[in-house]
Amino acid sequence: MERHDLGEGFYFTYDYKSNGIGYYPVKMTLNNDERNLHRKITDSNGYFLEFPGVMSGSWQEDLERPFEPRMRFMFSVNDFKNGLLEFFWTVQPDGRYYGDEGGFGMEHDVEIVLKSYIDENGKFTQPFIPKT
Repeated sequence: MERHDLGEGFYFTYDYKSNGIGYYPVKMTLNNDERNLHRKITDSNGYFLEFPGVMSGSWQEDLERPFEPRMRFMFSVNDFKNGLLEFFWTVQPDGRYYGDEGGFGMEHDVEIVLKSYIDENGKFTQPFIPKT
């Protein structure tokens, strides 16, 4: 089990699962021991348990595979600030992700990263929108 500290006593725990090329987090849980908070964010396959939805837009035209509310690649976050955690979800990595050191296997995929916010209770506060 991995641990990712987020500041203000919060941290994520998760396991890694292979996507055939790399790894992505599953069974992600937001924790704060002082508050007795242990909110599950994704299940054992990476699906969001309380998915807040997505804002439609031109980013959808760049999807190379059907959209699913599921983590299949990595995520990133900024630490809690003013009670909110900025959460970045890589829906589709750029084509270099699939290539080897010499570029063999590289695709023409456009990177798609969406963001939302998680509050101190572990709930998304808005639908995912494109990262700007």
